[in-house]
Amino acid sequence: MKFLIETGLNLLIGCLSWFVPKRKEYYVLGAGNGNYFQGNTKYFYLYLLRTRPGIKFVWITRSQAVYDELKKKEYPVAKLSSPRGWWALLRAYYLIMEISSRDYSYEAALFGRFRKIQTCHGNDLKKISRDRHINKGFFRRIRNYFESREYRSYELVVSLSDRSSIPLQTAFDNKNIRVLG
Repeated sequence: MKFLIETGLNLLIGCLSWFVPKRKEYYVLGAGNGNYFQGNTKYFYLYLLRTRPGIKFVWITRSQAVYDELKKKEYPVAKLSSPRGWWALLRAYYLIMEISSRDYSYEAALFGRFRKIQTCHGNDLKKISRDRHINKGFFRRIRNYFESREYRSYELVVSLSDRSSIPLQTAFDNKNIRVLG
């Protein structure tokens, strides 16, 4: 039942995203499939706290422990399962992830009018995303199709080096790779 409710909410948020106006300089960040405060998005979030007072942003989490930790420090945070979290997703100009859209939404794919930035928690020493599952059967090919649609929707994929950019292009089926490392 929980799966159906979360899938329904994900679809509703995706549909509403076409009608709710985006707010420039408003970012939503998440990591660890929504359960942790970690990785590249954590450090970008802390950077925004220190240096960009004009930019509005919020960390979205499923975890009560992460929520309580950030709230205690008076950092901008929202629970994914709250109206504030849903509104943040709809209004955000950028959604910034570490692993997948599951960092800030209910599913690994979030379809709708969103600008997504993938900060890549991994490196190019292993096969990631699409490269792990090429042609592994009928159902895997169906899943590959939907994953490819999700990955191509990323407005930006952050890379550590020119060398790392090549595997990221195939793993995410996306040419919007920028070296920032």
